[in-house]
Amino acid sequence: MVKKKIQFKVEKIKNKSPSLEIWINNSLHHFTRDIDIIEYTNQEITKMIKKDTKEKIETQEKKQKWTNKDIKEYRRVLDNWSLEKEDKLETKNPVVVNFLSAVVTGHMRTMQIPTFVREMSLVYLVTNFEGFLEEIIKDVYRHDNRNLKSKKELRFEEILECSDMKELIERLASKEVTQILNEDIEKIGKYLEELVGIKLTSKQNWAKFKELFYRRNVIIHNDARVNPTYVRKTGYIGTETRLKTDETYIQDAIKIFKSYSKLIVSQIKRKYKKTLKQEKMKLEK
Repeated sequence: MVKKKIQFKVEKIKNKSPSLEIWINNSLHHFTRDIDIIEYTNQEITKMIKKDTKEKIETQEKKQKWTNKDIKEYRRVLDNWSLEKEDKLETKNPVVVNFLSAVVTGHMRTMQIPTFVREMSLVYLVTNFEGFLEEIIKDVYRHDNRNLKSKKELRFEEILECSDMKELIERLASKEVTQILNEDIEKIGKYLEELVGIKLTSKQNWAKFKELFYRRNVIIHNDARVNPTYVRKTGYIGTETRLKTDETYIQDAIKIFKSYSKLIVSQIKRKYKKTLKQEKMKLEK
């Protein structure tokens, strides 16, 4: 294998349809479509679980044959038992035990499943946004490969594998994007500022936006438990050791991702307004 690396100077080439506008609009459409699915899933899953739990408890109630003694014991247990505090059931009455066990199971389902879905939704949102960024950045490179004029290195065999300049640019772009997206979200923000002129770090909700990425990291790698990196990156001063990702949090996250994706696309269109107009005129001929 040839180990020697060479620097390849990328020259500007003419791009044919589809245009940059079509590319970035498609990338935005695919991303927002997936976000809508996540939003719908989160709205419906809670309703489904609550309905299912209610039906199971009602079925359990109908199955029970309550005596006056059972009812008296049931009330006594409720007076001394808290579901939120996870108290143990201190009763030997089988009717009461069976019924309250169904209640506990239902409560756990109602709480744990939606929580799991919301945490996985955040993971998916961040991953999908990174995929959106990958496509958007490649779209910009395809349209204007002068952005690849910085020092790029490819091995001889990598160059020889490319059938034409277009394929070579795709390979250079892939290498660049992979390197970028492996960076911290703050570095990605700075890169986008250099590439298309959008200063994400100056946006009012930038702190909330980048927190989504750090929360995703602790969900995946630390069971959603706060760690020193999360505290340092977000300035977290809360008392919770395990972060709660509730319904409101996910709804806010969805709004933020939609907002940032549209901001990025709008800025790209502004930057290449002149060439986009020229492309449109060519397509209309």
